Amino acid sequence: MAVLYKGRDNGPIIPQELEDWHNQMYNKSLDLLQHLLFGLGDSVEVASLDLGREIRSKFDKTLEINDKKIKLRCTEWQRRLELEAEERLEGVQLPTRSSLLEEEFVAVETSCISSFQQEVGKLLGKKAYRKYMEQLKSSLQNVHDKFALRNTRMLEDLLDQAVQNAIDGFREKAVIPDKSPLSPGAVVRQVAEATLTATKIFSAEAKAAEGEKMYEPYQAVLQTRMSEEQERFEEANSELVRLFCLSKVRELVDEFRSSTGSTEIILPINSTELEMRLKQSWLRVEAQYRDAEDDYSLFTAYDDGMKTLQERVEEVYKQRRQENVEAFAREVDAPLKTARDIIKLSADKYDTVFSVTQYIRQVCLLQLNQGQPKYWHQELKASIIDHFIQSEKDIQRIIQSRQGWWSAVVGFFQWLLWIFRIDVL
Repeated sequence: MAVLYKGRDNGPIIPQELEDWHNQMYNKSLDLLQHLLFGLGDSVEVASLDLGREIRSKFDKTLEINDKKIKLRCTEWQRRLELEAEERLEGVQLPTRSSLLEEEFVAVETSCISSFQQEVGKLLGKKAYRKYMEQLKSSLQNVHDKFALRNTRMLEDLLDQAVQNAIDGFREKAVIPDKSPLSPGAVVRQVAEATLTATKIFSAEAKAAEGEKMYEPYQAVLQTRMSEEQERFEEANSELVRLFCLSKVRELVDEFRSSTGSTEIILPINSTELEMRLKQSWLRVEAQYRDAEDDYSLFTAYDDGMKTLQERVEEVYKQRRQENVEAFAREVDAPLKTARDIIKLSADKYDTVFSVTQYIRQVCLLQLNQGQPKYWHQELKASIIDHFIQSEKDIQRIIQSRQGWWSAVVGFFQWLLWIFRIDVL
């Protein structure tokens, strides 16, 4: 046996070959024993049986040792091939497409199975061979799964970074220069350019993941984030448009106020001429607003700005009209003072708010018609009288002293009579 093992570097021997060698040596040993003990009768048979038992016992031990050597050899080759598979897969540059990694693994697996079959296949029976082959394949599959998982994670990291770099590229293109608002057309062009840039960056940096199941979901993530960036960009631009419009509104309101002030329009002035002058100023600032904001006419802020401009100009309109009335009132201060004195002397004759108010208006109008105001427009004189009634404290006290439920009831009937042109004073 030692000779047999020595010829194989003390490694495992094919079981059948070992069995054949044992049988051959057993037969030779019996032949030799029979020659040595020839003629001894029964002693030959007893010696042969003892020799057979001894040889069989040693052979069983040899079989046991050989089996252990076979198992050890199989285990060693399994580990060696597992390391070889890892080494070859380590040579694959990750991340890479799953299909390329799979192709490399199939080649590695085929090579390892072939090597295992060549090195230990003859040492094993069918059942043992299937067992060790299944173990080898399972071990190789574990190696495959480890690299597949690593590749998947690296692909995910690659795609994450590709998305982020694409978004960074989008932001670099979608910028508002000098904080000046962009027109709708400029916004569309910049968004289109930013989208193209981001898409190119993603495609270039995610090349290794193209065709993977995870590729399209990350494309969808990129689209979502680009939409969010576009929305933020458009909102930022809309806010700049709003501020720009409001700034222009303030500027034009100041201009309108200045162009209709006391240095430009000397009060009092005929109300028709005042309205004409105010309208001219309004048309001018309105045209200036439209010219200055024309690029932004599609924005909501444009219409909001125009509305605000109109409201603030209208406030100035009212102020200028009131100033004109007050200027006229100053012109008629003397006749209205005379009217006040007359009213104070004769107001006791009227005991309702309606009757005393009508009396006050008649006295004021009579006094105004004594001089230059006689030729003023009737509505102008009415507004002057209204201002006088509201601002003159003595007149207000006279009116307030008539307030009460009785005055309200009687006053209502006086109003009805007045409606039908029946004199109640």
